[in-house]
Amino acid sequence: HLIANTKYTLLMQIFRQASHGRKIRLGFEDFISILCVQFGMLREMAVTLFEEFDTNKTGWVNLVDMCHKLSQTSKDQNILAMQEHALSAIFGLLDVDGSKDLDVAEFTEALGKLGIRRYDARSLFALLDTNRSNSVSADEFLQGLLTIDQEQVDASSDIRRSVYMAALQSVSVGADSTLSMHDFALALRQIGINPQIAESFVTEATGQPTNQLSVAEFSRMLAADSSNPYHLPLQKACLRMAFAELLKLSGNSGGHQLGKAAFIDSMAPFGAARQESAELFDRVDRNKDGAIDLPEFMFAFTTLGMQVADPRTLVTVKYSLLKTVFQSLNADQDKVLSAAEWRDAMVDLGLAPEDATRMFKEFDAAGGGEVKEGEFCHSLALGGQGWKAKGELLRRAYFNTLKAVSRRLCTICRANPDAVVHMEKCTTMLVEVGIREKHARAALCAVEAQQPSATTALAIISQLLQLQ
Repeated sequence: HLIANTKYTLLMQIFRQASHGRKIRLGFEDFISILCVQFGMLREMAVTLFEEFDTNKTGWVNLVDMCHKLSQTSKDQNILAMQEHALSAIFGLLDVDGSKDLDVAEFTEALGKLGIRRYDARSLFALLDTNRSNSVSADEFLQGLLTIDQEQVDASSDIRRSVYMAALQSVSVGADSTLSMHDFALALRQIGINPQIAESFVTEATGQPTNQLSVAEFSRMLAADSSNPYHLPLQKACLRMAFAELLKLSGNSGGHQLGKAAFIDSMAPFGAARQESAELFDRVDRNKDGAIDLPEFMFAFTTLGMQVADPRTLVTVKYSLLKTVFQSLNADQDKVLSAAEWRDAMVDLGLAPEDATRMFKEFDAAGGGEVKEGEFCHSLALGGQGWKAKGELLRRAYFNTLKAVSRRLCTICRANPDAVVHMEKCTTMLVEVGIREKHARAALCAVEAQQPSATTALAIISQLLQLQ
């Protein structure tokens, strides 16, 4: 989404500058003036574009909606022409010294002033510099931003935005498609979320407090990557609201799951194409049971980055944590534990000797008299599939082992097992033992969705290791 997000930011900048920064919507005369006088477009084409962007026929064009549409790929010749004229004007804005090209320092500095991260700016520069001249010409800038973007990326962006717009369905929205922060705060309180989070998020994102925000802009901010510390808590709150609204629209208000057909139908009112909704459902339905529940929904959408969460992410997180535990038990670091080493280590962690013996026999299925690191991590990460159903005694031994392992993880993370910890603290704990931050956040969000009562360090880690 680097291309689309950058295009959106640049387009908003050029239109706000053209309207002297006073407006988030344009009337007919202002719109025509900008396109004809400043961009050099024909009046007939400008009139056609105004009619296309004035979707509600109010006599106004919303800048956020227009720039979002312009930031996506299109086959509409009028929109393509407008994109080309706008991007040419943007290049002139960035080319402060008038040299007709941008070096990496000039490009990075200019985009940085618009809030685009240095790493993203340099990545975009590398994409646009097709002839590897260490500079981006006007042609490279124009052609790159018009052609590099991919339709499947656009579709992913649009459908994520549709999901967040569903969350706002139950909140009072003004006739001009603006969201009252007061009404939004009331909605957040109903699901137990501190409304200060929303106010702080908007202030951090826009640079100033506001009482109203465009629904389209708010949805877009939630769907995008962000280092805003209030982004994830608010994102999770809105996902709960969105899922509840989708259940309501499907006629299943008291239910807990959405089938594929119901999901597709419920997404349609928010502008999601049926094929895109179907593809999204298939990715979110991690256990392939033909239905999605709240944990699957939240786990998918809170993975940082624009792609829906890979089903293997949770297994990867659990495997990494279990590997950390095994290495802490394996004093000589030879990646194996003998029967005596295993029994002593697990008893020290509080596991009953008989449970330690049962688990050892299951791990050592080949009869080699040892537990290997890979066997330990793989079996527990997959939830004991295949042998957890062999009987009540083994099932109990499995869960007792997970509890013992969870306590060990608390010790490794220097966390009091019985202390209440916030998700941000848990994320930091997992990152410190080698888990990637975006994977840690996604896994912890799934824990919170499935077991919101898990608030202590021990309960959260135990629940994480039990998630399927």
